Amino acid sequence: MGVFVFGYGSLMWNPGFRHGGASPALLEGWRRAWCVRSTYYRGCERMPGLVLGLKRGGSCVGLLFEIPEEFASETLGALDEREMREHGYLRQTLSVLHAAGAAEAIAYTSEKLPDPHEDDIANAYRRARGFAGATSEYVERTREFIRGMAVPAHWPAAHDGLPPGFSDSETRSTDAYAYHCNRR
Repeated sequence: MGVFVFGYGSLMWNPGFRHGGASPALLEGWRRAWCVRSTYYRGCERMPGLVLGLKRGGSCVGLLFEIPEEFASETLGALDEREMREHGYLRQTLSVLHAAGAAEAIAYTSEKLPDPHEDDIANAYRRARGFAGATSEYVERTREFIRGMAVPAHWPAAHDGLPPGFSDSETRSTDAYAYHCNRR
């Protein structure tokens, strides 16, 4: 038997690994939080971006990926390299619910990181850009994916983790204000 991985941010729309299928899953007792400073993928040291982490409290709807046993070791190694590059993640095994019942899944949590101030989120959204692109792109792709998820009616609604009142109009990104990090 293979292993399961729970995706709640970019892993949902850009898994980057072979898997045997993915289905909606509910992680209770954890919530999405824009708390991981990205100094590589979505920002740099001078203008950190923000990406999602998992913190205790609430619930989180995401995707449960099944990784076949023959790819498990290689996939988990690659995922650790990808996710642990941004400091603040901890790999944990958590119980998630899905259509077939419950499963133990690998998830990358960030419960020890503080929640950023709303102004920090808006600033990262407007200006931060890293190796994989802009923070704004990460936010919008994640929001779009969450909005399109079909989840059972008895589950809580999927939430993007952004603070109440955070609106697209307040955070419009323009190239004139984007901060591009020099990478060599």
